Amino acid sequence: MNKTIIDNWNSVVKEDDTVFHLGDVRFGKDSLPIKDYFSQLNGNIILIKGSHDTGEKSLPLSWYLRRGKYKFILTHNKDHVHNHYLWEGFWIIHGHSHNNSPLINREYKLINVSVENIDYKPINILQILQLIEGGNK
Repeated sequence: MNKTIIDNWNSVVKEDDTVFHLGDVRFGKDSLPIKDYFSQLNGNIILIKGSHDTGEKSLPLSWYLRRGKYKFILTHNKDHVHNHYLWEGFWIIHGHSHNNSPLINREYKLINVSVENIDYKPINILQILQLIEGGNK
């Protein structure tokens, strides 16, 4: 499983790309340290702390991003984002829910980028903008 995810990642991410990883790099007590996984991945990775990323004290819990007219909050768990961001027009890009919610929920401005929803490959911000504007992935 890990090798497939690493191969998929490297097939779409270039060395100089910036990637926001929304957490849960590792799972279980026998997992490698996060740095061991990241050393195998292309790109400049900004890690948002996930629920299984224990021992990583200095990681941010969210990140704010603006692309054109859109404002985003990047987070691991959508339930940790206060509702006032939705009222202010932010889209929430999150993981954590796995395939328990759709890739895009326009009513609540949620985009679930758990690996099961994105074919086990990182998704580009341009693809996300196309989804928001009604296009396909």
